[in-house]
Amino acid sequence: MATVNFSNTRRAGWHKNVLPLVMMGWMGFAASASAASVQPKAPVPAPFECGAVQPEGSPGNAEMFQAGIDEIASERSRRLTSEQRRARAEFVFANMLFVTAHELGHALVSEMDLMVLAREEDVADAYATIGVLKCGADFARRVLVEAAKGLFLSAQRDRKAGDAPQYYERHGLDEQRAYQIVCLMYGSDPARFKDLADETELPQDRRRSCGWDYDTASRSWDRALAPHMRVADQSKPQIEVIYGEAKGKLATYARIFKASRFLETVIEQIADRFAWPASIVVEMRSCGEANARWTIPTRRLHVCYELAEEFVDIDRDYGAGRTLAQARIEPRVKVAARAPTLTKAIGAWKKVREIESSHRIASSPRSGIESSPRIAIASSPRSSFESSPRSGD
Repeated sequence: MATVNFSNTRRAGWHKNVLPLVMMGWMGFAASASAASVQPKAPVPAPFECGAVQPEGSPGNAEMFQAGIDEIASERSRRLTSEQRRARAEFVFANMLFVTAHELGHALVSEMDLMVLAREEDVADAYATIGVLKCGADFARRVLVEAAKGLFLSAQRDRKAGDAPQYYERHGLDEQRAYQIVCLMYGSDPARFKDLADETELPQDRRRSCGWDYDTASRSWDRALAPHMRVADQSKPQIEVIYGEAKGKLATYARIFKASRFLETVIEQIADRFAWPASIVVEMRSCGEANARWTIPTRRLHVCYELAEEFVDIDRDYGAGRTLAQARIEPRVKVAARAPTLTKAIGAWKKVREIESSHRIASSPRSGIESSPRIAIASSPRSSFESSPRSGD
């Protein structure tokens, strides 16, 4: 087990730089560092703080990490080209970054006792999306397109497995979450991200409200976090970073995440900036399931190595070579806009599922790629973004 304590650890010189530079190095495009980063004019907190100076020594670390990512891809398929390995690596680590940032949103809500006026899962998604967007448009495109694709593909996996949508689930449907990422991107800069809105066929009337969504979510997070900024004379919080051991195929992920200082890079952004009321623990470990969770009573955030493995499986089975548009699901049947009663409305949705199931069976035999074994989690990979209930773990 590897443990790092942020309150008394001297940082290496290259590690003082910000999240996007390190992530870009991991993915093989460090040269495109956040020169176009959007810097706030007033000294208000942003979910992430970004910079643009290339740190000394980072290319070597980037090359080391890229070699490790290639090793992950080659473990699963030695027939991949170098471009395919890179694409898979970007998909996996972009999604892991989004999940970790999502859970940090939950941590901030509970530890700072922030007021939440919407579903907290949506608020955490907004935190992750806006945080990445404030690290620059190029970096945001790389990370958030892959995160949206991951949600679209997980919906495809669920549909192929015959899983009905869980409308009562605390998270939004995967497709809704993916479209909201695209909407916030478009709302932040309509000209720059118009191609994504076109590619995903985001309707014009929805596009008009995306700017409002982005502005509301961004200002809300900034204002909510402003009272919790750490001032110069305040001591740094105790944030313990742990990399648990892993065995078998998961050992590769454990080795690479530790060597790349994945958690330290993400946590450093919030460790210095906010006055945490108590010490917290951030951990990567083997869990026996693909998940990530912020647990309120123990003040512990854990990200499972199995989650990286699941993202590899999703990309292998459903996403290889697909664009964001190709990852979307086109509904075959539309439901009437109105139903006389709630019972009839629910019955209409069930009828849709039956019709889609019959179409699936009649149209194409299940030859080719089968879905990967479903790891025992609460529902779909959207459970990977799950925080603990506010009453306990």
